Amino acid sequence: MSRVQSTSSTPRAVPAAPAAVQPAVAPAAAPEESLFGAQQLTAAPTSSLSDVQTRNLVVDATLTATELSLGKEVPLSQNLSAVFAEGVEGVAPTADKIVVTGITLENVYSNVPSRVSVSANLFQNQAQQNSLVNDAGWLYSAASSELAAEASEHVSYAGNDGKFVQLCSLLPMESSRHNECAIYTPTSSSLNSRHLQDYGNISSKDQLWNGIVAVTDSTYYVPAESVVCKVIEKNWDKFGFHPQQEEMVEGSFYRIEKPIVQSVVDSLYSNVIARLPFTDISATGLKLHLQSNVAPSNSKMHNVSMQLKVSYRYPQTTAAE
Repeated sequence: MSRVQSTSSTPRAVPAAPAAVQPAVAPAAAPEESLFGAQQLTAAPTSSLSDVQTRNLVVDATLTATELSLGKEVPLSQNLSAVFAEGVEGVAPTADKIVVTGITLENVYSNVPSRVSVSANLFQNQAQQNSLVNDAGWLYSAASSELAAEASEHVSYAGNDGKFVQLCSLLPMESSRHNECAIYTPTSSSLNSRHLQDYGNISSKDQLWNGIVAVTDSTYYVPAESVVCKVIEKNWDKFGFHPQQEEMVEGSFYRIEKPIVQSVVDSLYSNVIARLPFTDISATGLKLHLQSNVAPSNSKMHNVSMQLKVSYRYPQTTAAE
C-alpha cells in the first residue's frame, strides 16, 4: 500500500558541474546548469530540466521471514510514473525517465527483530553512480543474510544482480524517526544540463549508429544531422576532419573514415550517455530491496513501513514528447 503527498519545491543552490566530457561538446548557448539543482527559483526558459518536484510516498510491505532473509523487491507504487507526473505541466503520465535530486527517510516502522537493509535501483549501470557525488554518503554494510551471500565484507549494493544501491539501515524493531534523514543527496556530477539537452533522448549505443551506413572497408556514410557528425564537427581539430568543408554525398551524407566514427561512438557512449543519471520509473523500474538476517520461516510474517520524500526533475525532452 502506498500513500502519496506532493509539492513543487525550489531547487537548492549546488556546486557547478565540471566541464563537459570530451568529445561531447555541447552548444555554447546552452546553460551549464547542474542536473540536481539550480540558483533560479524555477528552471530557466532554455533549461533542459524541469522544476524540482517532490513526492512523499508511504510504502508498506508485509513479508515472510524467508523473503526478508533472501531479499525481496518491493515497488514504491504500482503507478509510480503517473504519481510523479500528476500536476507537472507538459509531462505525460507515462513519462518514465527522471533525475532524482534527493531522497529523505521521513518516518519508519519495522517489527523485524534484526537490522533491515533498504536499497533502491536508482541506476542502470555503475557508470551512472560514478558520475555523481552523494553528500549523504553511500551506505556500506555487511551481507544482511547468510542465505543471500556467504561473504561478510561490507558492500554498498544489494540484490542478486548488484543493481540495488544501499540507502539506509533500519534498526531492530524501529518504530519512528523524529527527524528526517537524508539518505541520497546528489550535489555534483561530471555532467550538466548541456549534455542532457544534446543527448538526453539517446539511451543506447545502437541509437548512435542510426542512419550510419558502411560503404567500403574503410569508410561510413554518416547523415549530416547525426549526433556523431555534429560531435566530429565540433572537434574537427582533434580528428583532422571538418564535415562542412567536405562535399556531401547523396544529398545528406558525409563520407567519414571508420576509425573516426567508431572512436566518437565509443567515447560519446561511455563518457556521456551511459553516465546520465536517469532513473527508470516505469512499471518495471524503480523499486526498493529489503533484506534482513532474520531466521527463515514461511509462516512468520514481518511488516516494514516507510515514508520517503523523493525529489526529482524531468528532462525537458520528456515534456516535449
